[in-house]
Parts: sequence; C-alpha cells; structure tokens
Amino acid sequence: ILSNNKNYMDKIDNMSNDTISSIHTGSLLALYMSVIEMKKFGIKYAHQVVKNAKTLGKSLAKYGVDIPTLKKDVTETHQVWIDTGSINPLKAYEMLARCNINTNPIRIPAIQKMGIRLGTAEITRLGMKEKEMKQIAKFISEILFDSKNKTSIKREVIKFCSKYQKIYFTLDNYNTESNTISSTNNNSIKKQRFEIHAIRNNKKGISYEKFATEYAENIFAKI
Repeated sequence: ILSNNKNYMDKIDNMSNDTISSIHTGSLLALYMSVIEMKKFGIKYAHQVVKNAKTLGKSLAKYGVDIPTLKKDVTETHQVWIDTGSINPLKAYEMLARCNINTNPIRIPAIQKMGIRLGTAEITRLGMKEKEMKQIAKFISEILFDSKNKTSIKREVIKFCSKYQKIYFTLDNYNTESNTISSTNNNSIKKQRFEIHAIRNNKKGISYEKFATEYAENIFAKI
C-alpha cells in the first residue's frame, strides 16, 4: 500500500501491526533462493517442462486417451488436458488418485466441459524426462481404460516413483566453480541454518527490524 499522504500511511502502519502479517524473513529467503535458481536454471527447466508435457500428451493419445488440443501440438505449457469421455471426470480423478497419480479435475476451455488437467512442473524437477512421460502415460491409460488390477498398478507407480527422490534445477546441485550440476556438491544451502528466531533470542536489546536486516544480508552474502 503506497501513498504520499503521511497521515494515511501513519494510520495504515498503526493498524497493520494487528491486521497484517508481512514480515516473514524465512519466506523472503526462500523466495530469494528460488529467484536465484530460476536465474541459473530457469530456461533449461522451462524447456524440459514443455518437452515433457508434449511427450506426455502425445503418448497418452497413442494409448487412446482423448487429448482435446492434440491438433495444436498438444501444449505449449506445463499442462496437458484429458477429455475423459464416458468416464465422469471426478471418477477418473478418484481412480488415478487411488493409484498414487495426482491430477486436477477442471473445466477445460477447449471442450467446454469438465476434464482432467495434468502438469509436468513437479515431475520435471524430480529429474523425469521424455522416457518417463511415456511410462506415466501408460500408467494413466491402464488405470482409466484397462481391466488390469488397480492394486498392482499402484505398486508399479510406487516402485517407479521411488527412483526419483532427488530434486534437480536447484542450488543444492550447483557447483559454483565449474558452473555445472554435480553429484558431489557441497550442499551450500543445506549448511545454512535459517533459525532466525532462535538466534534472535540470544541477542537482547536489538530491534527485530535491524536484526532481520543484518541476518538476511549475512545469509545472502554466504549464498
């Protein structure tokens, strides 16, 4: 909230202490690190997200799943839409969820009715690429249309996901000397202990604003 009227701003400041929560240094640091990650990895990450979405959509279509936007090269974003046809979208959502595949039932503009929305942002950060998208498409088609035992599919999904427990496109995997991803990285971010309140408790007589500023500047310098 901005104004050039000091009277208004004084009233807003006095009121905000009781009604607005706006000083979250921990969240600020997390946002700062996310911005750095996007600066270092954002383009490569975004390209892989879209490639994964295209592969997922095309692979689903090969298994007979109705993809409304297939004629437009499936997608240009992280999203893939499914027309579940005779299957109620909420039912389809439940079937997939029971097999540990999270989706989003939502109204799809291309068909003007409810369908299923998939996204590739999170699985891309787990290191999955085009090969994995083809396997995910197979899982989805089996869950929705095949008579295969759903319990066995769930076990296969869990086994599949267990191979992808590391997060990519992150500062924890960034070697600042070689400017490359390293499996033997120094985990510089993990070494930082962002315990602002615990540290402040040992520093009496210092204002929260001053302490938060000094603390943030110190962490930013280390990063």
